[in-house]
Amino acid sequence: MTDSTSTTTETPEVDLEPRADLIGQSPNETPETNDGNDLAEASGTPVLDDPQTAEEALTDTRLAKVRNEAKGLRERLRATETEAQALREQIGAMRQAEVVRAATEHGMADGLDLFRTDGDPLDLDSLYGDDGALDRERLLKTVNATLEKHPHWQRQQARPGRKQPLTNLRSGASDTDIGQGPRPMTWQDALQGRRS
Repeated sequence: MTDSTSTTTETPEVDLEPRADLIGQSPNETPETNDGNDLAEASGTPVLDDPQTAEEALTDTRLAKVRNEAKGLRERLRATETEAQALREQIGAMRQAEVVRAATEHGMADGLDLFRTDGDPLDLDSLYGDDGALDRERLLKTVNATLEKHPHWQRQQARPGRKQPLTNLRSGASDTDIGQGPRPMTWQDALQGRRS
């Protein structure tokens, strides 16, 4: 049995034209060899035949790399410092809000009044302990000292309310006929404590 598959062999095409770089050379002359400098010159890389020049180029490359790395580190440092400053401001605002809330709990009408004092401004850090927590005793002393200087900043006690709420109040100029039925209660009656 014969195999019907045939193998074809392709012959490579041969360029028979003379090379321009070899024209005019005698058979004993060898063509110029490419030592890599042409490629280096074409890519913009300097040719480094001199060892001292090669060392200087290597030093320049290292220096450029170090400078680039230092630039990146400076940018990261600036970004980190900006972030740290934003976090410090946020923590400061949170600490101030905590002091304001606690001062209001300890009798001040508005805890922000602690920061409106005349003379020495309030040092927020002085109200916090070494552990970073608000020192309630220091805050209470500060609140009491502030209220002694400014008693009108103290929270006013609520007045005791009436046992029965005032109802059926009408203005004095009502359209009801006074001669009919019980007289409606007016604001004057309420202010004078009269009941109808």
